Amino acid sequence: MVREHLQRSEPLLHTLRSAFEIASALVLLSAFSAAATQCPGQISECGCVIGAPGNYLVISQLKASSAGGDCIAVEAPDVALNLGGVAITGPGLESTPNTTGVHLTKKAKNAILVGSGATISGFSFGVVIETEGANVGGFAATDDGTGVYVSFAKRCRVYNFDASSGDAG
Repeated sequence: MVREHLQRSEPLLHTLRSAFEIASALVLLSAFSAAATQCPGQISECGCVIGAPGNYLVISQLKASSAGGDCIAVEAPDVALNLGGVAITGPGLESTPNTTGVHLTKKAKNAILVGSGATISGFSFGVVIETEGANVGGFAATDDGTGVYVSFAKRCRVYNFDASSGDAG
């Protein structure tokens, strides 16, 4: 009797296991597609995350899409990011709220951001600093809602920059 019951429920168990495997695969795929890509050492497009300590260089002009979010997010300590003197352009203040040119997150302790004369424009926030020990300078944040936004940061140095034409410096 037990054997007959198990044999009858075997197709149902197989179907349930297959459904579970498909659902698990879909969850994994959506997690991978939602995750931002890791920035290479030489950055040539918006939408990436710096997740490891080291030196990074922006090698060409960057243009953010209208999707919102960060053009470059720094989420690792001891990162040196050189903007290479290029233009980093957002989608414009009217098109998408909550966009950021360069975001130094809480994890970006002791980050160094060297603009080398770069211009960051068209974002809700040109540069956001939320970490400790950051050194940031050498750029212009123009036509952003807020040029440089410092939030809960400690022992940071912001120098030699211009924030103009936005709502706040």
